[in-house]
Amino acid sequence: MCLPALYSWCDIGGSETTCSRRGHRSTVATVFQGDFYNVERGDPLPYKLPLEQRLEVGLEQETWTLDITDPEDKAETGKACQLDNSMTKVGDNAFTFDDLMKVTETKAVRLLKLVSCNNLFEPLGMGLWEGVPLRDVLWLAKPQANYRSVYYDSYHNDAPKQFFQCWLPANRVL
Repeated sequence: MCLPALYSWCDIGGSETTCSRRGHRSTVATVFQGDFYNVERGDPLPYKLPLEQRLEVGLEQETWTLDITDPEDKAETGKACQLDNSMTKVGDNAFTFDDLMKVTETKAVRLLKLVSCNNLFEPLGMGLWEGVPLRDVLWLAKPQANYRSVYYDSYHNDAPKQFFQCWLPANRVL
């Protein structure tokens, strides 16, 4: 979960939109549906991998899973996170895409979000995002004590330098 750059929209109208960012002002063209500027990364791009490989690594709905575990960190803190319901692929009870769809029946949210990239000055456009808040999924693991951060990673491709990983402090998620 990467946070988008913050933009302050000043005036929206006509064929141009004026915005300000970090004290700078610029004028950018309004982006209509289908006109998004594309910023893709990866070689190869994950969605261009052969279907067999996407299935193997969990990039397709029928094989996608999410492990929610309580990794031991006693060496650093003397404590371990305590979950009453760890969900793992190894334990044959990982959170699946079907499970995610069940959560959407009561917890789905939609919001308009500015699509941006930290490497570009101008916004890429506005997108409608639909999903489930991460906290609602994590509460299914029933955290009890010592949860301080959420670490997550995902398959991008087999290049070690393109490995996707991130973490958030627990108060940003729960």
